[in-house]
Amino acid sequence: MNEEAIAERRAYELSLHQRHCAGHSDASYDLVSYFKPLLERALTGTGLTPDVELIEGCALQALTEYLVAPTRFDPARSSLWTWLVRAAKGDLLNHLGSERRKKAVAERYENEVALASSDRNSVWMDLLAAMGEVEWPLPKDLSVSDLIRRLELSLRPSDRRVMWMMLEPRTPTSEYAEVLGLGLLPAKEQAKQVKDAKDRVRRVWARVGEELKHG
Repeated sequence: MNEEAIAERRAYELSLHQRHCAGHSDASYDLVSYFKPLLERALTGTGLTPDVELIEGCALQALTEYLVAPTRFDPARSSLWTWLVRAAKGDLLNHLGSERRKKAVAERYENEVALASSDRNSVWMDLLAAMGEVEWPLPKDLSVSDLIRRLELSLRPSDRRVMWMMLEPRTPTSEYAEVLGLGLLPAKEQAKQVKDAKDRVRRVWARVGEELKHG
């Protein structure tokens, strides 16, 4: 693409931004129609994943974040296209990182069924540490991996991802916030809502424990 074509494209993108900021009712439709296929093509071109639905979801997430808070984009620092590609790729990398973490943790707990008793108890203690103060004895006839599956099935979808992150030590609040869709909130509010999500998981943990104790 020559310099003239690039300048024309940036001018058009800037006009879309200005129309959206001015409150034009059709601006959001035009923005999504224009950028969504371009973002999907760019994400596919990274070779990070062949998952078409994930790529579409990350493209839409980046566009949604922009549409909700367009002033986060500064035309003096970059083009809207550059800003959106960076946001969409960041969302994709975050998701893939979360999935890799979930797989690693899942494999760890899947493997515990073959561990010696002392190692099994060590895995159990790690799980208790992740869930905080709510403790109860692990039934002898229940594997840790089966317990985690039962816990996961008792949680809402977003809280399932929170649970998997809780099982991986030292996960920062910012990563929880991204999973919960809180990226646009102030850090203090993010921390509050992340704590609420962890508390929901721990309440389900306590309820599952009571169910197991009383058969």
